Amino acid sequence: MKKIIVILLIICMSFSLVGCAYRKVTITDPQDYHKIETLPEIRDREALEIFPESIKDKDVDFFYFRWDLGIIGCASVEYQLSVKYNETEFEKEYDRIKNYRGEMVYLEDDGERCIKEPLVYDDENFCLPAYVAVLGHNSTNAYVLVDKENKMMHYMYLCVLEKDDLHINRKYLPNDYCYFGTVPGLSYSIYEEV
Repeated sequence: MKKIIVILLIICMSFSLVGCAYRKVTITDPQDYHKIETLPEIRDREALEIFPESIKDKDVDFFYFRWDLGIIGCASVEYQLSVKYNETEFEKEYDRIKNYRGEMVYLEDDGERCIKEPLVYDDENFCLPAYVAVLGHNSTNAYVLVDKENKMMHYMYLCVLEKDDLHINRKYLPNDYCYFGTVPGLSYSIYEEV
């Protein structure tokens, strides 16, 4: 009888801890953009450097950020920021994206070696030309879609999310986006040796 009571207590405690561990944050107001920085457990956080540092005074066409922290590991993240620029701002932002370099650190026998990797230009796996930091690697995707015709940039970050659970515009996903963010045949990150 004592064993059954102990087992039931352990099960009840486990369920109560699971309930406490789950957190969800959704941000859609551009005024709250800065709150994203404070959220923990975002995989490949350095990939967020490809997003604008601030969107104050920007012509934000669409903004959606959802962060779900489950029981274990990293948070599931769904993040789309679409910004319309004037000609001058667009060229400046386009240059920033083209010239961005992510830092990849190699551990070697004689210490660390850092290599600055550029974003990968991809005009085959998306509906618009893209500059990609992470694609399908560890169920994470981080990239910028460039719409030169409309002077827009679509900044995208997806981590551990099923396609059916997304609230963002699905046309901006990689063409073969599937199971929890994987992209069949593609898996790379400019921040990590694969």
